[in-house]
Amino acid sequence: MVSETVTADNAAQILSVVSGILVPGGFGDLGIEGKIQAIRYARENNIPFLGLCLGMQLSIVEFARDVIGYDDAHSVELKPDTTHPVIHLMPDQ
Repeated sequence: MVSETVTADNAAQILSVVSGILVPGGFGDLGIEGKIQAIRYARENNIPFLGLCLGMQLSIVEFARDVIGYDDAHSVELKPDTTHPVIHLMPDQ
């Protein structure tokens, strides 16, 4: 599955047949919102989830958005101007 194709409207249709969801690392913002929707689907449907690197970071973004209510929560690496930065870069990066 390609994360660019996953949306809030079709996540259930695409992911209802899986036994687990792995969201790998990545670079840049391509497919980020689709990855977040897949993470949300896993959390809401009690499906095993493994987030690697960026995948784990996005699980924090998803939780902050959907559970805490920070609609614009994001990583400062991907959206430096977010008012709810939940993932930061280390100073030496």
